[in-house]
Parts: sequence; C-alpha cells; structure tokens
Amino acid sequence: PGDTVVDATAGRGADSAFLAQLALTPAAGRLVAMDVQLEAVAATRRRLERVLDPRLLARVEVLHASHAPLPRDGLEGAGAVVYNLGYFPGAGTDKSIVTEPASTLASIGEALRLVRVGGVVCVTAYPGHPGGAEERAAVHGLLEALDPLDFRVCEHRPLNRPAAPVVYSASRRR
Repeated sequence: PGDTVVDATAGRGADSAFLAQLALTPAAGRLVAMDVQLEAVAATRRRLERVLDPRLLARVEVLHASHAPLPRDGLEGAGAVVYNLGYFPGAGTDKSIVTEPASTLASIGEALRLVRVGGVVCVTAYPGHPGGAEERAAVHGLLEALDPLDFRVCEHRPLNRPAAPVVYSASRRR
C-alpha cells in the first residue's frame, strides 16, 4: 500500500482496479492509467468509480494517452507498471487499433528504468492476433536480455496452447 502504480494499457480497467485496490489508501498511493482509445478511458473510469471508495478516486488519474512515451511526472520509483497488449476487447470494438512492437518496447524500457527496487513490470502479450506473435517475440527478446543482477524475469504460459497469452514479469533486484 502507498505505491505509485501504472496501468499502461488500461482497456476495460480490470488491471487498473486491481492495482488500485493493492496500492491506494486514503492517505497514500497513486494510480495512473492510460489508453489510446477514448472508449477504453471511459470504461476504465466507470469501473474505478464502481469499485473504489470515493476517497481513493482522488488518487487516480485516467489519461487518454499512448503507453509510449510514459508520462514522467512522479512515476519514478513506481511499485508496478502493467501492460496488457493487443487490442481493446469486446463486441463492436475496433480491433485494428493494436499495440505495436516499437512503441511497446520503448515504453517497457522506460518502465524498467522507472520502477523501484522490489517493484515489477508485468506484461501480458497475446500472440493469437495479427501482429501479436511478433510483439510477443520482441517483448521476450527485450526482457530475456536484462541483466539478471538487475531483474528477475519470469515467463508464464501454457505449453500446449501456442496462441494463448504469455505473462512476463520483471522484478527489479537492484
């Protein structure tokens, strides 16, 4: 509790709500959530207003912005930065708007520099949509190359479902 946490790809706000419940107290903590689609920003705000104590909403910023570049204001020392890559899910949404490897890698690189010792950068990549496998491979390459003295990197994926989402976590050690 009391950490600054970031949802870099807010979508419907599920990760934002989870992070807020972990990190926010009436006296401390900050959640910054962002998404490039206005529909996602609105969905995230609605979810947070529904699930959070009104006293905690003052500690929340939901931005209509890309994950790259990450906003710099006050994010140094963040406890967690979370990415849920791909497209905004749901019936009737524009699935042609997707995260792209170049901007995703730039953003994750920034997050790795911002996160505090003991903090984590968590990335869920979806290889099952057009461009998703390439983005997952790019994220994998970036995280795999991190110095193990600086980060402990883990990959979680179902071995018998090649198109299933892959979850990566990079925990800062020093």
